[in-house]
Amino acid sequence: MGATPTVLGAGLGTAVVRASEDDDGRATAADSGPGLGTQRILWSGADAVALTFDDGPDPDLTPPLLDLLARRGLPATFLLIGARAEEHPDLVRRAVDAGHELGNHTWSHRSLATLDRQEVRRELERTAEVLPHPVRWFRPPDGVLTGVGAQIAAEHHYDVLLWSASASPRSLHTPVEVAKHVDRDLRLGTVLCMHDGLGRAGFSRWRATVNAMRKRRAMELSALPRILDEALDRGVRFVTASELAAG
Repeated sequence: MGATPTVLGAGLGTAVVRASEDDDGRATAADSGPGLGTQRILWSGADAVALTFDDGPDPDLTPPLLDLLARRGLPATFLLIGARAEEHPDLVRRAVDAGHELGNHTWSHRSLATLDRQEVRRELERTAEVLPHPVRWFRPPDGVLTGVGAQIAAEHHYDVLLWSASASPRSLHTPVEVAKHVDRDLRLGTVLCMHDGLGRAGFSRWRATVNAMRKRRAMELSALPRILDEALDRGVRFVTASELAAG
């Protein structure tokens, strides 16, 4: 069983954690000094909103999203699934050329809780190999961060990016419901989690599963213009995750 992260210190929507033991119950070798055996986590900030998108790139969902962000001149952070980035390097490059930030969302979107140490390491490393440059952020699938996951992310110099608002509860069935849900939770400092890909469903052999998730993601993104317009009308400033962390 993986180690449980221990909170060492916290600020505004951030924490520094240390995983106290490895899978064999032994203390980590580097838990005696600052920056060693620790992991930094961000889930909110101040004075702005970070737009983040998981699970892409996807040839149907990502291009219209990039078009929308370009029309409004807004930056975002894209947490990429490595297998999808390898399939669609043109979309990755387009996001980079538009000034968006990239992050690592594992190779295959498998939960870290189901993986051993070597599997977690390979999920991160395979994705890093196909990204066009080193990135700062790692987002664990479904937000499930294990002790092993925290340790390996730190070994690879990643900070962990979680979120404080999401646009994808399964109880929402229309774009209007999604927009109202986000508008209720959106405030200065929010890290908003949305999706431009299918997550684990994208690896399914079942067409019905893939089609159902694609419909759900399309609905979520169709709510985004209303979400953005209402927030911009209130004077909300949108930034990348790194800009939010720096603020």
